[in-house]
Amino acid sequence: MAWPKRRSLSGAIERWMPLVCAVSTLGFCALFQEKIMVFFIDKNLSLPQLYTAIFGWASVVTGFQFGVYGLILSKTDGFISDVKHTESMKGFLNYTARAVKLGFGLTIFGMPLLVLNTDMKDMKTQLYIVGSIYVSLFVYSFASTVRVAWIFAKLVRVPNRTRLPA
Repeated sequence: MAWPKRRSLSGAIERWMPLVCAVSTLGFCALFQEKIMVFFIDKNLSLPQLYTAIFGWASVVTGFQFGVYGLILSKTDGFISDVKHTESMKGFLNYTARAVKLGFGLTIFGMPLLVLNTDMKDMKTQLYIVGSIYVSLFVYSFASTVRVAWIFAKLVRVPNRTRLPA
């Protein structure tokens, strides 16, 4: 796997897809605010539980990604040491660090929302916007995590030079 070329379609998708997904989510939430609010109220869905689910996901995945990031930075042998100074690995580490920071920010940003415990039927427009931004950041973080996992899967598919007999 090579670091994507800036002008290639796959490179553009890899670089920009998390942000495009997040901005699209924010636009969707803004455009369909009334329908989303009515849907939550009619179906008796819990907004605090949505925030709790996002908070839980972000805290677990952030810890996992930080562990992977630390493992890769500390490895001095194996295939990681062979590719550690390549553009591909620098890109992968950049994406991983960004995903960790996003997840960490998501957990911190989510704490006040969990404490507010506001239900959708009691929500004001300003709080709806804050909630929409939180959900959009979750989408950004999720897409970034998928990107990191996809690239890591490509990295580990590279065969070892020596095979052990079975």
